[in-house]
Amino acid sequence: MTHRVDTEELADVVARLRGFAGFVDERLETLEHRVNALGEAWRGDAATRHADAHARWLAAACELHCALIALQGAARTAQANYSTAIEVNVGMWR
Repeated sequence: MTHRVDTEELADVVARLRGFAGFVDERLETLEHRVNALGEAWRGDAATRHADAHARWLAAACELHCALIALQGAARTAQANYSTAIEVNVGMWR
């Protein structure tokens, strides 16, 4: 069984994952500032329910961000491992 890996494309995937994780992090920070500002002026049962729902949503969003970081790390490790294997194999045939 054979398979092929394009290490340059894998490196591109790592970069795109890093960029997307950064984008998600920036959006979460911006959203958190806006929700905090809203919470300063909003009171009552609806505000409490919104805060509770937002806390649950934020926890899930943070899990997504952590998963993106982990996926980026796994892709980076795979890219490095494949690149090293290619170098070693090419070196054996020279």
